[in-house]
Amino acid sequence: MKILVLSDTHGNRSTIQGIIDYLSHNRVDQVIHLGDDYQDGEAIISAGHPLIRVPGTWTVEYKNTLIENRRFEIFNGWRFFLTHTPKAHFNDLPDDVDPQRVLQEKQCDFFCHGHTHHPEIVTENNGVVRLNPGHLKRSEDRGHRASFAILDLFAESVTVTILDYGSVVKCLIFTIFTFVM
Repeated sequence: MKILVLSDTHGNRSTIQGIIDYLSHNRVDQVIHLGDDYQDGEAIISAGHPLIRVPGTWTVEYKNTLIENRRFEIFNGWRFFLTHTPKAHFNDLPDDVDPQRVLQEKQCDFFCHGHTHHPEIVTENNGVVRLNPGHLKRSEDRGHRASFAILDLFAESVTVTILDYGSVVKCLIFTIFTFVM
């Protein structure tokens, strides 16, 4: 299974269209949008791609009790936690799960978040992989180039690649790691 993970598009129609173009030329089974901006996912859905999304902390959807701010998903037996922020936020709803508790209690294999615009793949001391795909706000933001992640999931391993958005036509790899169950 192949998953594309992105975050922090912030209404940038150009980068969203670039992702849709990437999806039209590359087999991806699932797209995950980790927030900011929730509505940006509509273009991906309209283009016919399966999308799971969580809202960013400053969007109206974050205060909507019918939309999950954080969620758990299972893909090929791997447990994923999806959140915009890596920590609790003052805009959280009373029933929102505390992300740090999820991480500390190893309630997932992959802890996926956005918010900081800083792309990284980190294996925590308890073995949980923390993934931030970076941002697609503009070509560079907060000192980081635009990026997104591709995950290749197999029953016993996952390869995580963070791609530099500006070089995506050349498929320049920014970071790549393989994790084994």
